Amino acid sequence: MLALSGLVLLMMWPGLNEPILEGLDGAHHLMDGLFFYDLLRDLPFSHLIDYTFDYYRHYPALGFVFWPPFFPFIEGITFHLLGTQMQSALLALLVFGIIFTASFWWLSRRLLMSHLWAWAATALLITSSVLLPYWNTVMREIPVLAMMLLWLVCWCRCLDQATMGRWLWVVVVGWLVIYTKQTGALIFIAAGVDVLLSKREVLKRGATWWAAALFILGALPLLMWTLTYGQSNLSQSFGSDTQRIMSDYQGSARWSWQAWHFYVPVMMAMLPKLLWPGCLCSVAMLSDKRYWVWFLWLIGFYLLFSYFDNRDARFAILALPPLLLLSIGGWCWLVGRLKRFHWPVLAILGGVLVNQVVVALEYVPRGERGMGNIVRSLPTQGNVVYLGQYRQLWVYHQCMQDALRQHAVLQGDDLLAATKGWQTLLHDYQVAYVVMEAPADAHQQTQLSQLAKRLPDAQFTLDDHAVKLHLWQYTGPHAVKMADIPLHSHLIE
Repeated sequence: MLALSGLVLLMMWPGLNEPILEGLDGAHHLMDGLFFYDLLRDLPFSHLIDYTFDYYRHYPALGFVFWPPFFPFIEGITFHLLGTQMQSALLALLVFGIIFTASFWWLSRRLLMSHLWAWAATALLITSSVLLPYWNTVMREIPVLAMMLLWLVCWCRCLDQATMGRWLWVVVVGWLVIYTKQTGALIFIAAGVDVLLSKREVLKRGATWWAAALFILGALPLLMWTLTYGQSNLSQSFGSDTQRIMSDYQGSARWSWQAWHFYVPVMMAMLPKLLWPGCLCSVAMLSDKRYWVWFLWLIGFYLLFSYFDNRDARFAILALPPLLLLSIGGWCWLVGRLKRFHWPVLAILGGVLVNQVVVALEYVPRGERGMGNIVRSLPTQGNVVYLGQYRQLWVYHQCMQDALRQHAVLQGDDLLAATKGWQTLLHDYQVAYVVMEAPADAHQQTQLSQLAKRLPDAQFTLDDHAVKLHLWQYTGPHAVKMADIPLHSHLIE
C-alpha cells in the first residue's frame, strides 16, 4: 500500500505543484468548500436556510443545485486545518485518493487471489491517463469512485459475514456515496441486480430490510432537495432539457443510434490497447458469480448514461474500475488456463504501467489561468457586477482575495432586469466595478461612459482559449445600505 500511495502522490504532484482551477465545475466545488469553511466559522444554525441563500446571493457560484454536500464539507474542514488555498482542497482529494486505492486493491486481491496481480491492477488504475485531470483539479470523480469502491468493500464483507456492525457500515458508507455525487447510486443498482440473480438468500434476512429502510430514511433529505431545487439536474438526466444548464449543448436524440453508441468508443479508448485481450477473455469469467457485480456495474453504466439526455466522455470514468479489473482478470484467467506466460504477461503490464507514469510526469494541468491576477489588480472598494458565462471563476478568485467576505459579486443580468438602469444599479448595490465578457452595446456604452471610468481591457485563458474582459470602475455615490439582492435563477425554479 505504501508504494501505491506513493503512486497516488506522484499522479497528484502536477496539481499540487501548480494548482489550477479546472473551470466552472471546479469553481463550484471550491466555492462549496469555502461555503462550509464560512459556515463552520459563523455557525448560523438558527437560520441555516436563509444563510445559505444569502450566501448564494452574494457569491453566486455554489453548486448545491447540482451536487450534494459531503465532499465540500470535507474541503471546509481541510480549509480550517490547512488554510483556504487550493492545495488544501487537493489534499482533501488526496484522502479520497487513498480510500480509492485501498478499496480497489482489497477488491482486486479478493477476486484475483493474488497480491501481485492485485497490485498490478491497482497501479494501472491509479496511473491511467484518463484519471490524470481528476487527480490534479478539484473535481468529484475521484471522491465518488472512492466511496463507491469503499461501499463495495463493506458490501462484500457483509456478504461474507452479516453482522449488525457490518450492515451499519453498508448503510453509512451508502449515504456517503450519494451525498458525494448522486451518480454513485449506480453501484447500488449493480449490487441489487446481483442479489436478484445470484444471492436471493440475502432477501430472506430481516437485517437486509432494516438496513434498506435506514438507508432510504437517510437519503430522503437529498431526495427532497433534488425534487425541490434540482430541476436542472433532472432535466439533463431523466428529462430532455440539458440546454437548461448548457444553452449551447447539441447532444444526440435519446433514442438515436448516436446516443446509444456514444460510450462504446469512449470506454474502449480508456484502456491501453494491450489490455483489450484481457477484456475479451473476461467473458469467460461470467461463470464465476463473484465477478457478476462488476459486469453489472459496467452494463448499468452503459444503459443508464446512454439513456441520460446529457452525454459527456468524462462521465465514462465511472466505468473505469470495472472495465480495468475485468481486463486484468481476463489476463489472469488466460495465464491460468495456459499455465505459462505468467511473467511475460506481467512484464507487458509493467510496460504499460511505466508508459502511463511517463505520461503523468509530463502532464501539465489544463484550466483557467490569469483571472486571479486580474482580480488582484483591482483595489477592493465595493461590489462587482459581472456579466458573462464565467462568473463563477471570478467569484472564487474574489472570495480568495476578500477573506472577510465584505464584497459581493452580483449577477449583472439579474440586476439589470430588476432595476431601472445602470445608475440605480451602481448606486443601490454599492458597486465598485463592472466586468463584462462581451463589449457593452451602444446604449450601455453611453450610460456607463457617463457614470463610470473605462479601465484597460484584461484577458485570461481557459483551456488555452482566450477570454477578454471589459472593465469599468464606478466611483460615484453609494446607498448607505445595499438593496436586497434578487435571486432569479432558472436553475432552481
